[in-house]
Amino acid sequence: MNKKLQFWLIVAAIIVIGIFLFSDTKEQNDDQAGALPSNMQESESNGESNESQGGMSPESEQSAQAPTTNELAGRYTSGVLPAASTPGREFSVILQDDMTAIMIGDYKNDVEPEREVGTWSKSDDRITLTLTQRNGYPISGEPLVLHFTVRNTDTLTLVDYDRSRWGTMGLTLTRSSE
Repeated sequence: MNKKLQFWLIVAAIIVIGIFLFSDTKEQNDDQAGALPSNMQESESNGESNESQGGMSPESEQSAQAPTTNELAGRYTSGVLPAASTPGREFSVILQDDMTAIMIGDYKNDVEPEREVGTWSKSDDRITLTLTQRNGYPISGEPLVLHFTVRNTDTLTLVDYDRSRWGTMGLTLTRSSE
């Protein structure tokens, strides 16, 4: 490997590690400080509840966030995310009415995007993807299982994820009109 490439790979790795460490420290500081979102701080200081401001209570918000399976079918995309060794990466998840799921990962490096196929299921405000094939071949070992929370029918957010694969930002997908 040429020395310039080695140098830039090391620089990229250092940046990724720095981002990882910084975000962990920030999350811990926020947790320790008991930081509330600004709209909650204002509500509490005024003695008003979220409902009295025209918002929904947590209970009614949860029930409003339980869309049906048919409402969730569609394409969700991430936009371009940072990557350590490529110019970026972009993910799409397609949830089909027949409960088939397709996940496409494009690493923006002139290589054919990775395509994983499996099934999806819904339980309350969560979606679980169980991906069993990668690029037309069975995934060796255990299938890839990903859990997402659902916000309305527009946003899927990956939870309980492997930071070595998804980074500190995780993965948030937004419904696409494509």
